[in-house]
Amino acid sequence: MRRCEGHTVAEKYAYMYAFYSDCIKRGCVLSDEPLFTLSDRHDYWEGYIGDTPYPIFVCVPVRPEKAPKDAVTLPECRALSVLYYGDYDGMDEVWLTLGREAKS
Repeated sequence: MRRCEGHTVAEKYAYMYAFYSDCIKRGCVLSDEPLFTLSDRHDYWEGYIGDTPYPIFVCVPVRPEKAPKDAVTLPECRALSVLYYGDYDGMDEVWLTLGREAKS
């Protein structure tokens, strides 16, 4: 897991694949789980999309038995996972809808 800061989808993808490349170069044995990100943003909860960068944690799952010593194991927790596909031009509305639905 690597902490980054950004705001755009392009930044998130750049961070994700840079970390993926680093993991491969370090010889990490990847798991069958997909790459994912954790976004620590709060603007959409308040009904708006700001332009301030927010923390993004990019995650590259590795096989536990072959994990490097500095690998982070995420604790068991409740989570909301969203799979979005389509044109990313509509992401602001997706975040706003997620905030409205989660609050109701």
